[in-house]
Amino acid sequence: MKFKELKNILDTLNTDQLEGSIFVSTEVGAIEIDSIYIPEEDMINPSGDGMEPISAYASEPEILKTESVVLKKGNPILFGEVLFRHER
Repeated sequence: MKFKELKNILDTLNTDQLEGSIFVSTEVGAIEIDSIYIPEEDMINPSGDGMEPISAYASEPEILKTESVVLKKGNPILFGEVLFRHER
């Protein structure tokens, strides 16, 4: 889903619905969204442990040549708290 599609859906909601919490259901559990982050620069993940700003690797050009951008500058990402995990 793109943010434009989400916006179109949100535009159809009434005030009570818009005041509600945002939840995401996944195959592994449920998440309650509690924040949004809009990066001021491209983000990469060379360590595999999480995204970092591309400027953190300015002194390591070999990494920048091979690493793909995982989140582009200005592209929002939602963060949240895991409410529960499905048992396996």
